[in-house]
Amino acid sequence: MSTKYCRESAIQNATQLFWQKGYQGTSMRDIQTALDMRPGSIYAGFGSKEGLFAEVVSAYVSSTRIQLERIAATGSPLTTFKDFLLMMVNCKGARHYQQQCLLVRSLSELQNHDIEARTLLLKGLADVEKGFISILESAKKRNELPANYDCEQAASWLQQQVMGLRAYSAIGNPQFSAVSGVDTIIALLPGLFAHHSDIRPSH
Repeated sequence: MSTKYCRESAIQNATQLFWQKGYQGTSMRDIQTALDMRPGSIYAGFGSKEGLFAEVVSAYVSSTRIQLERIAATGSPLTTFKDFLLMMVNCKGARHYQQQCLLVRSLSELQNHDIEARTLLLKGLADVEKGFISILESAKKRNELPANYDCEQAASWLQQQVMGLRAYSAIGNPQFSAVSGVDTIIALLPGLFAHHSDIRPSH
């Protein structure tokens, strides 16, 4: 087994751990168990719990951006993105915790702590928003959105909606319909951020 594979596997396991238990709820003993590594190896490889968390966030953002760029490259970006959203909010069983975005969960947990970690998480959200922009720009090129569409403004709104949808889905309200929520977001997108020309009445 290569060193690269071992490191990637360790980061993947740490991602699931932080996602499930939260940053503050994860102890070094939890990390040792999840990564199957001794404390000395963990410190040698990642420096600290904070260092490991930083690598987890970086890998999570990178993976998300790759998924979003792939969606942007499809023949129907909005349809593919809709399917992607449904998959995220419908995580059930042992992986139900993945319904909520790791970045958002960690930010709410670290609201009054660790400025460096919060800065890293906010940068991660900004990078994810760029992925939304790429999907919207691709959708505009494929005539799924109007030619005068403001993709940057729409991406900011879209991220807010997706964050709220995932958080609400994670609560487990039996009255909540993930399908209806996703359908509403996708249906509203085309009409919200199309800037029309200022047409003045003739005299």
